Amino acid sequence: MFFLCWIIGLCFACQSKRATESSPFLQAEEVALSNPMASFSNPFFQQKTSIPLSFALKDVDLAYMLRTKEKTQTGIYESPLVLEEDFVLKVVAQHTDYKNSDTLKIEGLRVDNKKSFQILQILPAADKKYSEGGKDNLQDRKKASAYVSAKGWLGFNGQNVQVDLKLDQALSDFTCILSCFVNQNAWIFAPESILVLGSADGENFVELGAIEHNDHSRQPMQFYFPKIHSHLKNCKYLRFQIQALRQLPEWHAGAGNTAWLFLDEILIE
Repeated sequence: MFFLCWIIGLCFACQSKRATESSPFLQAEEVALSNPMASFSNPFFQQKTSIPLSFALKDVDLAYMLRTKEKTQTGIYESPLVLEEDFVLKVVAQHTDYKNSDTLKIEGLRVDNKKSFQILQILPAADKKYSEGGKDNLQDRKKASAYVSAKGWLGFNGQNVQVDLKLDQALSDFTCILSCFVNQNAWIFAPESILVLGSADGENFVELGAIEHNDHSRQPMQFYFPKIHSHLKNCKYLRFQIQALRQLPEWHAGAGNTAWLFLDEILIE
């Protein structure tokens, strides 16, 4: 009798172990936290900006890394971050009982300390559906909103774009920033490459720098700020040669059709 009970108990123990090992229920430590929330809608700001972060659950730490031109710092969020210069902020929600959230990335650009210039020409002209405001859109220091139909965007369909501008004062050490929009569901993709040329007289141009963007895999809707640094002395004129993605990639529902390129600002610092 004792032997029979021992066998039955052993069977139950084995079944219990197998049930635990192959449990169809998720354990808490297998669940990832959702992304942190930030009350920050406009990446362009003047003088300073404040970024409050929040999360729905209690006892969740918001670990951040903040990079500015002068330094990089890390910490746990306690109160709104007040910033007075260009920055890149990355935030992750953390809790000992759950997996970390995906990284929330926020980029901000202070626009009242940027150099002034005038747009000489944009070739070709923007599509009629996305041309309201004209060339002023690229120099008004206003960020267009994340809506395809919003004012402030210059849209180009399957076309490479050239933008020529004249600086109000000659520069010798500066950074060029191009503000773009990525919304793949609306067929809007980042440029494939950006080449920046500079000149002292407006006639003889030399290459200042270039950026290639070959990753056109699935990406979330986002603002994109490619930057090119230059040390050319006495630069008075700039030429941006922007190569657009010609056709939507094979994975896209509109594969084979031309892609859109959306621009709304050029910044020089």
